[in-house]
This record gives sequence, structure tokens and C-alpha cells, in this order.
Amino acid sequence: RYYLELRGLVPLQAGPNIQTDILVSFYYGADQAKPYLVSSDPVPGETIGVLNPLILTFSQSLDPLSFLENFSLLPSTSFEITWSAGLAAISPEEKWENLTHYTWSLDSRTESLTELPLAKTYRGSFLVQEDTLPPFVENVFPTTYTGAEPVPWGTALPDILYSEAI
Repeated sequence: RYYLELRGLVPLQAGPNIQTDILVSFYYGADQAKPYLVSSDPVPGETIGVLNPLILTFSQSLDPLSFLENFSLLPSTSFEITWSAGLAAISPEEKWENLTHYTWSLDSRTESLTELPLAKTYRGSFLVQEDTLPPFVENVFPTTYTGAEPVPWGTALPDILYSEAI
């Protein structure tokens, strides 16, 4: 709530001065809602790869400097931010540390480009794991028999091609 107070003599162009004593109260409010976090990828507690970014999507574009001043990532890691409208993609400069649990927070003092503060403080976490997919069988080939040596019954194993070296 604000007050505007006018006291004293007000000179008029055509005529005498007028004595005034006015007190007007008023409110100021933004015509926009405060920015808020729409989504985070990964969602809190999810596992990502060592090169995957943390993507935070907001309802409005944020001020990059304000974001950097109010964003925290633990354990401390060098990162880069790519901006696109209301989206911040936070990527490690090299890669996330494998088998590490990261936590992040963004303080409510972070401002949008229109200088509105965030609706609240946001927090999240994610686990980094280099390889999250188990190997799988890509193909099975019959054993090649040259006829040079007898193959004992039940010992001829097929050749198996896996998705990665095991």
C-alpha cells in the first residue's frame, strides 16, 4: 500500500494560489502473474546419463544473470546454460560425475525479464549413472560346423551377438 500526499500552495495559471492538503492511498500490483516452474527433466529423483542436461521450463523467460545468482547445484560442478524462451538447459561443461546424486535449488529471488520474482523457491535432485540400459541379445546365429571334428551331442552352443561388449 502506498500513499500520495499533497500539501501546500498550488499556483494556478489564471488566478490565485490554492491551499491543498490531500492524502490519497493506492496499491500497486503487476498485471502479470509471478513466473513459476512448469516442469523439470529429469523429475526429482530420476536417473540420467553423464551427458544429459537438466532442463527447467518456466512460465516466463527468466533473467539469466538473476538465474545465475540464485541457482545452486551440489556437489559443485562447472556447467553451461542454454536459454530458449522460458527454458533453461543446464549441461555439465564436461560430464556429470558418474554414480553421483546431485541436488539443485533456485531461490524465489530469481526474476523474470519483466523483473517479477519467482512464485517460490524450487528444489530437485537427480542421480547420474553412465549406463542405464542392460545389454541385450541382438541376434543368435547357429554354430558353424566345419566337419573336421566331431561335435559332442548337446555342446554345440549358438553364436550370440550382444548389444555391447560383455
